[in-house]
Amino acid sequence: MSDHSEKLMTLISEITGQKAVSCGISINKGWFPLVECLLGDIQHSLKYHHDSIGTKYGKDAGKIEFSVGQIKEKFGGLRFYADIGWNSDSVKDAAKASYISGMIAFAESMSCRLCEQCGSPSSPQPEGSSRMVTLCEKHHEERAKWRESKKGIF
Repeated sequence: MSDHSEKLMTLISEITGQKAVSCGISINKGWFPLVECLLGDIQHSLKYHHDSIGTKYGKDAGKIEFSVGQIKEKFGGLRFYADIGWNSDSVKDAAKASYISGMIAFAESMSCRLCEQCGSPSSPQPEGSSRMVTLCEKHHEERAKWRESKKGIF
């Protein structure tokens, strides 16, 4: 596990109490600041803005359960899989869970504008016949040269 992945796992553990993400963390370093920001916002939301949310915070903790299942790249964008559930019929609790889901959707959308290698402005682009990547011009050229050197393997 990379230093970046370990740092994310530490944040996830602080928020959820999880010791590991069941399906892993598999993203390049350019998206780590985005995911760190997302996790920080979720933690802040759980701890300060919503008195009955989270697994560790507040006297009513546990009404909403939050856990991270996987963080990865797919089709050139970030995928942040999390389980968000609540144990009541409260519209307030449903709204809180929806708020967190919205933060996740926003981060996933923003990833399609950031190079997955360095975090510079970018956009998704095809790589080969069946893969999408989000790379800045510099990293796209480097990847193209590398793929050319491996011609016949892919």
